[in-house]
Amino acid sequence: MKKILLLFTVLFSFSVNAQYAVMWAIDLNDGAEDDYVKLEEFYSEIHKEALKQGLRSGWSVWKRTPQEGDEANAAEYIIFDNFSSKEQMEGNGADNAELAQIAYKGESEEYKKTNTELYVIFALALITAYLAMSAQFESWKHPFTIMLTVPMAI
Repeated sequence: MKKILLLFTVLFSFSVNAQYAVMWAIDLNDGAEDDYVKLEEFYSEIHKEALKQGLRSGWSVWKRTPQEGDEANAAEYIIFDNFSSKEQMEGNGADNAELAQIAYKGESEEYKKTNTELYVIFALALITAYLAMSAQFESWKHPFTIMLTVPMAI
């Protein structure tokens, strides 16, 4: 009964979301499931971008529970890409690198912003150290000389 219900659920989801589907069966090596989950998390953003651009009409990842008597190379994960038309399926030559650049653009911009802020913090630290040494030595020249010569001595 469970198999019939699962088959009905899968077929119903395809009939609602798509007319064409491409299925991939993923067989993992022993101990590689954690790496695969990380990879799938990365690709999920790419799949979402493909959905947003209309390159696919759906996508799903299913984890299959191993059963007793399974073959050694039975798939652990099944991936479905759904398409609304044959033209959409055949025109699915979208470059994953381009989709990744679009999907992860926000993280790249955040890294650049953080990197710029790091330079500002470093400059403020140098100015603070210079002013502290100027107050200590009661001179504007000596801290400058020390800050230039100590790094060269190391």
